[in-house]
Amino acid sequence: MTSGLFGLLVVACSSTLDYDEELDIRETDTLGWIIFFISLIMLGLSIWYGYLEFKAYSDRMFWNSYFMMY
Repeated sequence: MTSGLFGLLVVACSSTLDYDEELDIRETDTLGWIIFFISLIMLGLSIWYGYLEFKAYSDRMFWNSYFMMY
């Protein structure tokens, strides 16, 4: 209850912010590019580690089949 009243007091005493449309567009574009690059990095890492795991599995299967022959 006290924190709600304190929050209302802070909001009532604060000044309004000016909206800058140019800044808003740049921030949205920048965040979009950051998210895009992070998703590309995650995709690349997923492909790389998937390839490494597939290669390790194939090597294990090869050696298992090789040793089963003898």
